[in-house]
Amino acid sequence: MIPLLLLTKISKLRISFSSIPVKWIHFRSGYIVSCIASFQTCLDSKLRILAKIGYFEGTDPLLLATLAAEGVETLPIANTWDSHGTPVTHLTKGEVDVVVGYFHKVIPAEQGRTPMFELLLNNMLLACKAHNIPVLLIVPSKLRERALKLLGEVGPNVHLVSPDELEARVREYL
Repeated sequence: MIPLLLLTKISKLRISFSSIPVKWIHFRSGYIVSCIASFQTCLDSKLRILAKIGYFEGTDPLLLATLAAEGVETLPIANTWDSHGTPVTHLTKGEVDVVVGYFHKVIPAEQGRTPMFELLLNNMLLACKAHNIPVLLIVPSKLRERALKLLGEVGPNVHLVSPDELEARVREYL
């Protein structure tokens, strides 16, 4: 029987295998061909697509629980002062698909704000920029413009979202 060939874009996919006989061949184009001996194996849910969300402390636990129940992994992320989880400055390519947190988690307390504030913020989010990891910061819609002024030029991968649009925006990146 001819094996099933699946073409999959590497950059957006993590696959978890239980006991699937798979042979992987990597091509320069960024695509992989996986040869699976039986299509039934896929139908039996032995092959799962996984995503991972990094979250700052205080992120909506109901959203995180919902995503976890759907098979999305959750990873606590720390800013440079609260030590809640993996430091956001240490994230590597492919470690998470998106980082989510409330706006105040990237803004230091007033005594931490200096003329170098924008540089501090850019350094904190440097790993996300370098590895093209989107960052969704939660802020009420009516305060979005004010929050943008505080953030300054942080790059195209940092987005301000309202609590109401958070889940939909997170799902865009998973």
